[in-house]
Amino acid sequence: MHVYELSKALNKLGCESHVICNAMQGCKDYEVIEGIHVHRVGVKGDISSIYRRGRYILSAVKKAREINKKTPFNIIHAHIFAGSLAGAIAGRELDLPIVTTIHGLYSKLWDKIIEKTFFPKQMEKFIIKLPYDKIIAVSQVTANQVKDLGVPPEKVEVIPNGVNLEKFNPKVKSIKKNLGIKEDRIVAFFGRVWKVKGVEYLVKAVPLVVNKISNVKFLIVGEGPQKESLMKLAEDLGISEHVMFHAPIDYPKMPAYIKASYCVVLPSLMEGLPVTALEAMACGVPVVATRVGGTPEVVKDGENGFLLKPGRPELIAEKVIQLLKDEKMRKRMGEAGRKFVEKFDWDIIANRTLEVYQKAIEKG
Repeated sequence: MHVYELSKALNKLGCESHVICNAMQGCKDYEVIEGIHVHRVGVKGDISSIYRRGRYILSAVKKAREINKKTPFNIIHAHIFAGSLAGAIAGRELDLPIVTTIHGLYSKLWDKIIEKTFFPKQMEKFIIKLPYDKIIAVSQVTANQVKDLGVPPEKVEVIPNGVNLEKFNPKVKSIKKNLGIKEDRIVAFFGRVWKVKGVEYLVKAVPLVVNKISNVKFLIVGEGPQKESLMKLAEDLGISEHVMFHAPIDYPKMPAYIKASYCVVLPSLMEGLPVTALEAMACGVPVVATRVGGTPEVVKDGENGFLLKPGRPELIAEKVIQLLKDEKMRKRMGEAGRKFVEKFDWDIIANRTLEVYQKAIEKG
């Protein structure tokens, strides 16, 4: 969604964007979405497959070469680690300036959060040090981590994730009725269900909350390798009736799901800069989040949400109970959150990104 919203905003500034991404089941190899040229390459399959990532890298470089012959590029902007590697190879081959965005680093928490299928630890450090002209970090914390890995400070620019303020706003209609919930209050999580996101600590907080407030439902939206084990954990804790595991939802429906929530919880063990926090605040919904990565740069403790130590279910429960009971606090935090995220509008982020492009092109 970062690339989607950024590309749309860049198009308004006169850019033509070609996005080379993974092939997906049920999606065309090529289509134009709201002015964005989308090219899907590689093989379909498990998102965490090393083979799929490898095929994507080779196919992406080939596709960049093909497109460049017809529509010469001015710059390559890569994201995530497979994309960054593909972008670096294509940029070197086509003699183009290269920008990459780092959305978060895993190195420092590797042993705790990375599944066995993930790429080797040293690969992250290798990819970070490739010869990019500019590196965009989504938070100051991420920028500092990139510099600690040996990247020259002058190469690093901090540009946060953005939020669509028209789509995500306090006036959107709640989806609550569609969920079949009448009186229950909703506490929500949105994201990939894997170790990095710390969802197990949210599930462990549920019995502590329902002991105090019975009419509450915890909505966990997303897929991932931990989903089945967390469903079993909810069953073992005797709280299955209070936890709703929901499949990922289409992006246009996200505001309605967020608006149905009394608060959104981000129990992550690491983050770059969480888009979900920005989206919740844009909808006027308080955030309960862990004090990791760039999260403290957007969630201000006691103002637009709460910040907690990671891995502490009792702290999550305490703050969720507080928000469920205090309507005035929810309203105050929601209003503060909406006001805070106004500077994260995608048009502002796109202008700052275009400035980075221009610096990289001038340098080349």
